Amino acid sequence: MLGLSTTAIHAQIREGRFPIAHRRVGNVIMVKLTDFVGWYCADASETVASPSQVAQSQAEEEAQQNLISQCAETPKEQAARIKRQVLESMRLDRERRAAAIPTRETPSEKGARIHREALLSVREARTNGAS
Repeated sequence: MLGLSTTAIHAQIREGRFPIAHRRVGNVIMVKLTDFVGWYCADASETVASPSQVAQSQAEEEAQQNLISQCAETPKEQAARIKRQVLESMRLDRERRAAAIPTRETPSEKGARIHREALLSVREARTNGAS
């Protein structure tokens, strides 16, 4: 969600620069969803209110308006939206990993594949020999 590696987050925490209230449980850094939403929306409102950005592209303006509308949501709506985004991200990551990992054939699947290939080669030999 933050776009930072675990190492970068741990380094920021060690240096006391991590901007979100957190709790360490073993090696895991835990952040309450409400604290994350509060930080996210506070950061978005500061970005929008900054007058130093004179020449912004249309895409940046739309993104800022989107952040403003998201921060106008109730905390319950914000939490539900962030949960949906995280779950969607996790599902996509799981699909990418599954696509990257070659699947192994079971012995019965391998036997069926070899049988199909043998039948196809016999049929092909018959059609080539008959013509």
